[in-house]
Amino acid sequence: MGCLDCLSKSLLFVLNTLVFLIGVGVTAISVVGIVGIDTLLDEIKDELNLDELGDGVGNTMEDIIEEVKELTDTSLYVVLGVGIFILVIGFLGCCGACKKSSCMLKTYASVILVLVIVQITLGALAVVWSDTVEEQIKTDLWKQFDKYNPMDLNTRNETDLMQQTLKCCGVESYQDWMDATYLKPTASIPDGCCVDYELNCGANYFTTTQQRPIYTEGCYQMAKNDILFYIDLVGGIVIGVIVVEVLCVVGAFYLSCKKKK
Repeated sequence: MGCLDCLSKSLLFVLNTLVFLIGVGVTAISVVGIVGIDTLLDEIKDELNLDELGDGVGNTMEDIIEEVKELTDTSLYVVLGVGIFILVIGFLGCCGACKKSSCMLKTYASVILVLVIVQITLGALAVVWSDTVEEQIKTDLWKQFDKYNPMDLNTRNETDLMQQTLKCCGVESYQDWMDATYLKPTASIPDGCCVDYELNCGANYFTTTQQRPIYTEGCYQMAKNDILFYIDLVGGIVIGVIVVEVLCVVGAFYLSCKKKK
Protein backbone atom coordinates (compact mmCIF):
# COMPACT_ATOMS: atom_id res chain seq x y z
CA MET A 1 0.00 0.00 0.00
CA GLY A 2 2.94 2.28 0.74
CA CYS A 3 4.13 1.78 -2.83
CA LEU A 4 0.67 2.77 -4.10
CA ASP A 5 0.73 5.91 -1.96
CA CYS A 6 4.15 6.84 -3.32
CA LEU A 7 2.93 6.23 -6.87
CA SER A 8 -0.20 8.34 -6.29
CA LYS A 9 1.88 11.15 -4.81
CA SER A 10 4.30 11.08 -7.75
CA LEU A 11 1.47 10.94 -10.29
CA LEU A 12 -0.33 13.84 -8.61
CA PHE A 13 2.88 15.87 -8.63
CA VAL A 14 3.41 15.14 -12.34
CA LEU A 15 -0.20 15.99 -13.17
CA ASN A 16 -0.01 19.28 -11.29
CA THR A 17 3.26 20.14 -12.97
CA LEU A 18 1.42 19.55 -16.25
CA VAL A 19 -1.47 21.76 -15.04
CA PHE A 20 1.04 24.47 -14.11
CA LEU A 21 2.67 24.31 -17.55
CA ILE A 22 -0.76 24.39 -19.21
CA GLY A 23 -1.55 27.50 -17.17
CA VAL A 24 1.68 29.13 -18.35
CA GLY A 25 0.89 28.21 -21.97
CA VAL A 26 -2.73 29.42 -21.83
CA THR A 27 -1.64 32.68 -20.19
CA ALA A 28 1.07 33.28 -22.80
CA ILE A 29 -1.26 32.49 -25.73
CA SER A 30 -3.93 34.79 -24.30
CA VAL A 31 -1.49 37.68 -23.94
CA VAL A 32 -0.24 37.17 -27.51
CA GLY A 33 -3.85 37.02 -28.73
CA ILE A 34 -4.86 40.20 -26.90
CA VAL A 35 -1.86 42.05 -28.32
CA GLY A 36 -2.17 40.62 -31.84
CA ILE A 37 -5.93 40.52 -32.46
CA ASP A 38 -6.09 44.12 -33.71
CA THR A 39 -3.23 43.50 -36.14
CA LEU A 40 -4.90 40.32 -37.42
CA LEU A 41 -8.27 42.04 -37.98
CA ASP A 42 -6.53 44.96 -39.73
CA GLU A 43 -4.90 42.46 -42.09
CA ILE A 44 -8.32 40.92 -42.80
CA LYS A 45 -9.71 44.38 -43.57
CA ASP A 46 -6.84 45.04 -45.97
CA GLU A 47 -7.36 41.66 -47.65
CA LEU A 48 -11.06 42.40 -48.14
CA ASN A 49 -10.33 45.90 -49.53
CA LEU A 50 -13.20 47.39 -47.51
CA ASP A 51 -12.55 50.87 -48.89
CA GLU A 52 -13.19 49.59 -52.41
CA LEU A 53 -16.37 47.68 -51.49
CA GLY A 54 -18.40 50.86 -51.08
CA ASP A 55 -20.49 52.13 -48.19
CA GLY A 56 -23.08 49.33 -48.22
CA VAL A 57 -21.08 46.09 -48.20
CA GLY A 58 -18.03 47.82 -46.72
CA ASN A 59 -19.94 49.06 -43.68
CA THR A 60 -21.63 45.69 -43.20
CA MET A 61 -18.29 43.88 -43.22
CA GLU A 62 -16.85 46.52 -40.88
CA ASP A 63 -19.71 45.87 -38.43
CA ILE A 64 -19.20 42.10 -38.64
CA ILE A 65 -15.47 42.45 -37.98
CA GLU A 66 -16.22 44.66 -34.96
CA GLU A 67 -18.65 42.03 -33.63
CA VAL A 68 -15.98 39.36 -34.03
CA LYS A 69 -13.42 41.62 -32.32
CA GLU A 70 -15.73 42.27 -29.36
CA LEU A 71 -16.44 38.56 -28.93
CA THR A 72 -12.76 37.66 -29.32
CA ASP A 73 -11.55 40.31 -26.86
CA THR A 74 -14.02 39.13 -24.21
CA SER A 75 -13.07 35.50 -24.76
CA LEU A 76 -9.34 36.21 -24.60
CA TYR A 77 -9.60 38.10 -21.31
CA VAL A 78 -11.68 35.28 -19.81
CA VAL A 79 -9.12 32.71 -21.02
CA LEU A 80 -6.31 34.87 -19.58
CA GLY A 81 -8.00 34.86 -16.18
CA VAL A 82 -8.52 31.10 -16.33
CA GLY A 83 -4.88 30.60 -17.40
CA ILE A 84 -3.54 32.58 -14.43
CA PHE A 85 -5.88 30.73 -12.08
CA ILE A 86 -4.78 27.33 -13.45
CA LEU A 87 -1.15 28.38 -13.11
CA VAL A 88 -1.58 29.26 -9.42
CA ILE A 89 -3.64 26.13 -8.68
CA GLY A 90 -1.06 23.92 -10.39
CA PHE A 91 1.68 25.40 -8.20
CA LEU A 92 -0.36 24.92 -5.02
CA GLY A 93 -1.22 21.38 -6.08
CA CYS A 94 2.47 20.53 -6.40
CA CYS A 95 3.06 21.89 -2.87
CA GLY A 96 0.11 19.89 -1.51
CA ALA A 97 1.35 16.69 -3.16
CA CYS A 98 4.82 17.16 -1.67
CA LYS A 99 3.60 17.95 1.86
CA LYS A 100 0.69 15.45 1.75
CA SER A 101 -1.33 17.86 3.88
CA SER A 102 -4.87 16.44 4.15
CA CYS A 103 -6.42 19.90 4.57
CA MET A 104 -4.44 21.39 1.69
CA LEU A 105 -5.17 18.45 -0.60
CA LYS A 106 -8.93 18.53 0.09
CA THR A 107 -9.06 22.30 -0.39
CA TYR A 108 -7.10 21.96 -3.61
CA ALA A 109 -9.33 19.13 -4.89
CA SER A 110 -12.49 21.11 -4.06
CA VAL A 111 -11.22 24.20 -5.90
CA ILE A 112 -10.25 22.13 -8.94
CA LEU A 113 -13.66 20.44 -8.91
CA VAL A 114 -15.39 23.85 -8.87
CA LEU A 115 -13.08 24.97 -11.70
CA VAL A 116 -14.07 21.93 -13.81
CA ILE A 117 -17.77 22.70 -13.27
CA VAL A 118 -17.22 26.37 -14.19
CA GLN A 119 -15.28 25.42 -17.32
CA ILE A 120 -18.02 23.05 -18.49
CA THR A 121 -20.68 25.70 -17.78
CA LEU A 122 -18.72 28.42 -19.62
CA GLY A 123 -18.17 26.02 -22.52
CA ALA A 124 -21.92 25.40 -22.81
CA LEU A 125 -22.66 29.14 -22.60
CA ALA A 126 -19.98 29.86 -25.20
CA VAL A 127 -21.61 27.41 -27.63
CA VAL A 128 -25.02 29.05 -27.15
CA TRP A 129 -23.54 32.56 -27.36
CA SER A 130 -21.47 31.79 -30.46
CA ASP A 131 -24.54 30.31 -32.20
CA THR A 132 -26.47 33.52 -31.46
CA VAL A 133 -23.63 35.70 -32.75
CA GLU A 134 -23.26 33.48 -35.81
CA GLU A 135 -26.94 33.78 -36.69
CA GLN A 136 -26.81 37.57 -36.22
CA ILE A 137 -23.79 37.89 -38.50
CA LYS A 138 -25.45 35.76 -41.19
CA THR A 139 -28.64 37.81 -40.89
CA ASP A 140 -26.76 41.12 -41.22
CA LEU A 141 -24.78 39.85 -44.20
CA TRP A 142 -27.88 38.56 -45.97
CA LYS A 143 -29.72 41.86 -45.43
CA GLN A 144 -26.93 43.54 -47.35
CA PHE A 145 -26.75 40.84 -50.03
CA ASP A 146 -30.52 40.95 -50.53
CA LYS A 147 -30.16 44.57 -51.66
CA TYR A 148 -28.32 43.31 -54.75
CA ASN A 149 -30.02 44.82 -57.76
CA PRO A 150 -28.61 44.32 -61.28
CA MET A 151 -30.04 47.70 -62.21
CA ASP A 152 -28.30 49.48 -59.30
CA LEU A 153 -24.67 49.95 -60.26
CA ASN A 154 -23.44 50.65 -56.70
CA THR A 155 -24.93 47.65 -54.90
CA ARG A 156 -24.13 45.39 -57.84
CA ASN A 157 -20.45 46.36 -58.02
CA GLU A 158 -19.98 46.21 -54.22
CA THR A 159 -21.37 42.68 -53.89
CA ASP A 160 -19.71 41.41 -57.07
CA LEU A 161 -16.34 42.74 -55.93
CA MET A 162 -16.69 41.13 -52.51
CA GLN A 163 -17.60 37.73 -53.95
CA GLN A 164 -14.81 37.89 -56.50
CA THR A 165 -12.30 38.85 -53.80
CA LEU A 166 -13.33 36.06 -51.42
CA LYS A 167 -14.14 33.58 -54.24
CA CYS A 168 -17.54 32.85 -52.74
CA CYS A 169 -21.24 33.12 -53.59
CA GLY A 170 -24.09 33.95 -51.24
CA VAL A 171 -23.96 33.80 -47.44
CA GLU A 172 -23.96 30.04 -46.82
CA SER A 173 -24.01 28.85 -50.44
CA TYR A 174 -24.86 29.99 -53.97
CA GLN A 175 -28.42 28.69 -53.43
CA ASP A 176 -29.11 31.66 -51.13
CA TRP A 177 -29.60 33.75 -54.26
CA MET A 178 -32.70 31.73 -55.18
CA ASP A 179 -34.55 33.78 -52.54
CA ALA A 180 -33.02 37.18 -53.32
CA THR A 181 -35.57 39.94 -53.82
CA TYR A 182 -34.32 41.23 -57.19
CA LEU A 183 -32.87 37.99 -58.59
CA LYS A 184 -35.61 35.49 -57.73
CA PRO A 185 -37.92 36.50 -60.62
CA THR A 186 -35.21 35.76 -63.19
CA ALA A 187 -33.65 32.79 -61.30
CA SER A 188 -30.27 34.51 -61.59
CA ILE A 189 -27.18 34.88 -59.44
CA PRO A 190 -24.81 37.88 -59.25
CA ASP A 191 -22.14 38.04 -61.92
CA GLY A 192 -19.58 38.14 -59.09
CA CYS A 193 -20.32 34.46 -58.40
CA CYS A 194 -18.84 33.43 -61.76
CA VAL A 195 -15.32 32.01 -61.72
CA ASP A 196 -14.66 33.84 -64.99
CA TYR A 197 -16.36 37.15 -64.36
CA GLU A 198 -18.18 38.88 -67.19
CA LEU A 199 -21.38 40.88 -67.55
CA ASN A 200 -24.57 38.80 -67.30
CA CYS A 201 -22.66 35.56 -66.73
CA GLY A 202 -25.02 34.77 -63.84
CA ALA A 203 -28.26 35.51 -65.73
CA ASN A 204 -30.93 32.77 -65.46
CA TYR A 205 -28.38 30.48 -63.76
CA PHE A 206 -30.97 28.30 -62.00
CA THR A 207 -32.98 27.62 -65.17
CA THR A 208 -30.42 27.56 -67.96
CA THR A 209 -28.94 24.29 -69.21
CA GLN A 210 -25.59 25.95 -69.95
CA GLN A 211 -24.46 26.98 -66.50
CA ARG A 212 -21.15 28.82 -66.15
CA PRO A 213 -18.63 27.63 -63.52
CA ILE A 214 -19.34 29.50 -60.28
CA TYR A 215 -18.10 29.67 -56.70
CA THR A 216 -20.50 27.45 -54.77
CA GLU A 217 -19.36 28.06 -51.19
CA GLY A 218 -20.90 30.91 -49.21
CA CYS A 219 -18.88 33.93 -48.11
CA TYR A 220 -19.73 33.42 -44.45
CA GLN A 221 -19.05 29.70 -44.71
CA MET A 222 -15.58 30.32 -46.18
CA ALA A 223 -14.66 32.65 -43.33
CA LYS A 224 -16.07 30.19 -40.82
CA ASN A 225 -14.08 27.29 -42.27
CA ASP A 226 -10.88 29.30 -41.87
CA ILE A 227 -11.40 29.60 -38.11
CA LEU A 228 -12.95 26.16 -37.47
CA PHE A 229 -9.47 24.62 -37.18
CA TYR A 230 -8.58 26.99 -34.36
CA ILE A 231 -11.93 26.45 -32.62
CA ASP A 232 -11.45 22.67 -32.74
CA LEU A 233 -7.88 23.06 -31.49
CA VAL A 234 -8.97 25.19 -28.52
CA GLY A 235 -11.83 22.79 -27.79
CA GLY A 236 -9.43 19.83 -27.78
CA ILE A 237 -7.04 21.63 -25.42
CA VAL A 238 -9.88 22.51 -23.03
CA ILE A 239 -11.11 18.89 -22.95
CA GLY A 240 -7.55 17.72 -22.29
CA VAL A 241 -7.17 20.21 -19.44
CA ILE A 242 -10.48 19.08 -17.87
CA VAL A 243 -9.38 15.42 -18.03
CA VAL A 244 -6.09 16.26 -16.28
CA GLU A 245 -7.95 18.31 -13.67
CA VAL A 246 -10.36 15.44 -12.94
CA LEU A 247 -7.39 13.10 -12.45
CA CYS A 248 -5.89 15.67 -10.06
CA VAL A 249 -9.13 15.76 -8.05
CA VAL A 250 -9.21 11.96 -7.76
CA GLY A 251 -5.53 11.79 -6.78
CA ALA A 252 -5.82 14.61 -4.24
CA PHE A 253 -8.87 13.11 -2.53
CA TYR A 254 -7.21 9.68 -2.46
CA LEU A 255 -4.04 11.02 -0.84
CA SER A 256 -5.98 13.13 1.67
CA CYS A 257 -8.04 10.09 2.72
CA LYS A 258 -4.91 7.94 3.06
CA LYS A 259 -3.27 10.68 5.13
CA LYS A 260 -6.20 10.74 7.58
CA LYS A 261 -5.97 6.99 8.01
